Amino acid sequence: MDTTGSVSLLLWDRETMFLIGKSAKELKEEFLENTGVVDKYPYPVELNNILQRKFMFKVIVKRENIHLQKEVYSVVKLTDEEQLINKYSPDQPPDDLTVCHICSQTS
Repeated sequence: MDTTGSVSLLLWDRETMFLIGKSAKELKEEFLENTGVVDKYPYPVELNNILQRKFMFKVIVKRENIHLQKEVYSVVKLTDEEQLINKYSPDQPPDDLTVCHICSQTS
């Protein structure tokens, strides 16, 4: 765990179909067909369908991830089930920084 707030995940066709309704192959082929077309998005627009959505991923952590610090993890399962995500999500820190500021001044 680090403080970057990001992770690189490798998704296979099953997961891609769940997220955007197209296989990775279909997505790539359609994107390559449209590369000559001037577009405001330098990526497949279907990826916009996952913006602002929450998912939980089950990943494989291999020996290379730990010992060689390989930062790409393969996804073996994912869900957008809100109840499950809430169950395993850490509590969000308070947005009110004033409280933290006041606490730190009294120490």
